[in-house]
Amino acid sequence: MVILNFQQSSAQRSVTLEEPVVEVNTLIHIGSTSGLKLGEAFPFSGQLVREDTLFGLSGETVTISVDGNVVGTPTTYKAGVTDGLFDQWITIDEPGTHIIRVDFAGSTRAGVTYRSSSSARSIGFGDTNKIALALGLVVLGYILFG
Repeated sequence: MVILNFQQSSAQRSVTLEEPVVEVNTLIHIGSTSGLKLGEAFPFSGQLVREDTLFGLSGETVTISVDGNVVGTPTTYKAGVTDGLFDQWITIDEPGTHIIRVDFAGSTRAGVTYRSSSSARSIGFGDTNKIALALGLVVLGYILFG
């Protein structure tokens, strides 16, 4: 839909074409978080897409936080034929359950406003040192007392 404004004066005539802004919902898809190890950096990745077409949105900034603390603000990019990708290296040093959250604040481009969205993933890390120690004691006990 195009809105046409026509103004006429005795000296000149002008026509202004205005395209209305369309609002579009967005979604954030988070990649796999399996095989992570406590204290080791891992690549956290995902994709920002339009909800209506599922086309990726490149050139947008997302905010990634762990337990409410911002760890990065990557810009989405295109790789091959896929738009809207983002990644951030993250290290979690404390055992327990942690929430990784991705937020998109929304943006406006020519003729379209992309609405804000967010997504979160819960990941858990046991206390690997205590588990290894307990397992070692069990094995040692078996060897000594059979």
